[in-house]
Amino acid sequence: MANVQPNATRSLSDIIKSSLDQHNSPPRRDFALLLIHALREPAAVRAKANAAQFDRDLCAFMETALLNPLRRAGYPFSASTYDKLRFLERLHRSIEEHMRPLEPTFPPWLSGLPEHRST
Repeated sequence: MANVQPNATRSLSDIIKSSLDQHNSPPRRDFALLLIHALREPAAVRAKANAAQFDRDLCAFMETALLNPLRRAGYPFSASTYDKLRFLERLHRSIEEHMRPLEPTFPPWLSGLPEHRST
């Protein structure tokens, strides 16, 4: 993430909000994964003030930082913020599986691999 400096007055909400417009990068995805694991304890990642805005920002951040893994996991992109957060709170159980690169699904004849036929 660009230009995120340690600051005693900077809250998690401030960091997430400033990260919304950043380009996707390995540190940004790592931060999103850290948040996914922190969400297993919902009270660990909650804002005391402006909670509704924080929840919307958190979901928006996750949707951009982990777009393809969330698609693979069946994330409810068009659901309410409440439903999105409930999904994210459970995602720590399977996020590693959804982060793996996809396996190629080309038929052997298209990919150039020799075909294996059962006899």
